[in-house]
Amino acid sequence: MLYNVKKPILGFENVLQVELHEIDGLFSSLDAIGSEIISWTLVNPYQLREYSFDIPKDVQVLLDIKEDSDFASCSTNSENNYLIYQQQLKELQEINEALEAIKTNEYGICKMCEEPINPERLKIKPFAKYCIDCREIVEKEGNLR
Repeated sequence: MLYNVKKPILGFENVLQVELHEIDGLFSSLDAIGSEIISWTLVNPYQLREYSFDIPKDVQVLLDIKEDSDFASCSTNSENNYLIYQQQLKELQEINEALEAIKTNEYGICKMCEEPINPERLKIKPFAKYCIDCREIVEKEGNLR
């Protein structure tokens, strides 16, 4: 499958398209189009261990899953769609929180240090909760809010 690169890959900024080739159930390769040298090997984490959890009904409808089965039995596309869906839900929640912050005149204020967030950061990520310095602290602690 051929994909366009939406944002530059650090260290590989000239890569504009990649092609995904499945090697087997565990490994895939991601090759840069236009370059025979650049290739990444990807590992499917769902083949390394069993991930078991319930899929919410709305997600089952979205991914067209007909029966209540474990996530491992879903196709690779469904797994990817689910992860994308989860990320989009998280971003939507953060956007809604930013809209609420506008109403309370708290938009653009860091949730940790309570200093203004750099306007350049807000241009890149309008729903940012933290300034750059505090974001690094939160990421190091591993408890992103």
